[in-house]
Amino acid sequence: MTSHTVPKSSSGWRSRGALSPALAITLLAACDPGFTVQGDVLDGAGHAVAGVRFAFTCDGADQDLTETGSDGRFTIGRIGIFDDHCAVVMRPIDRAPTSFPVMANCTKLYTRWFRHDMCSEVTVHAKL
Repeated sequence: MTSHTVPKSSSGWRSRGALSPALAITLLAACDPGFTVQGDVLDGAGHAVAGVRFAFTCDGADQDLTETGSDGRFTIGRIGIFDDHCAVVMRPIDRAPTSFPVMANCTKLYTRWFRHDMCSEVTVHAKL
């Protein structure tokens, strides 16, 4: 019987080749939590307001932009978990921006790996 050994790489791991693309995607999806920002904008009479711009910002830099649809709702999806270094900023055309800090509007805390100071879902209900 012939024995085959796989030589160690410089890192010390034994490998038979690269990961398959499907396995790599599965591992990434399992490691990186999803983060969702969702919400709506209503006017003083309770009617949906379309076309209001929103940005997801961290440390003052816009990372994602979207705007409300005809139903006044918006959604931003990302990878990661966030804290109060980040905020959802509403940028109406005719008014000053309004900032909604992540933790103050968090609707789903991220509680894995003994973390309780991070958020994986934010919901904003804004009025104009």
